[in-house]
Amino acid sequence: MPKQYIEFILHNDAHMQEIDRLQAIYYEVVREILDCKYTREDQLSKIIKEVKNLVESNYSYDPEIDIMGTIKKEWDDLMREKPRVPNMIIFAIEDEVEKRLKRKRPYTAMWDKLELLGLDKRA
Repeated sequence: MPKQYIEFILHNDAHMQEIDRLQAIYYEVVREILDCKYTREDQLSKIIKEVKNLVESNYSYDPEIDIMGTIKKEWDDLMREKPRVPNMIIFAIEDEVEKRLKRKRPYTAMWDKLELLGLDKRA
């Protein structure tokens, strides 16, 4: 199956639920570490690897669509397994989608590509 552009993750309920589940586990482990009840910090890296595998096996990044690089930083962090929290990539995607509609200078090539993908949300 060919990989989809990363923004499609917002439309995949199963993948969003999986990231939410991993996020909840991540926060629980962090709480236990802070309360000195849990000493296996390697569990955090396992969670990050699961998110990375989910994203990497199903989605791709396209710099022609993410012109301002909003998603790129979080994509790179996730690929290096260094995100601050598992769902930072989701926050970056949502932020880019919101900002894209408010930019005063339109990027025709970007909008053409988004239209081809079915992600053009201009009114």
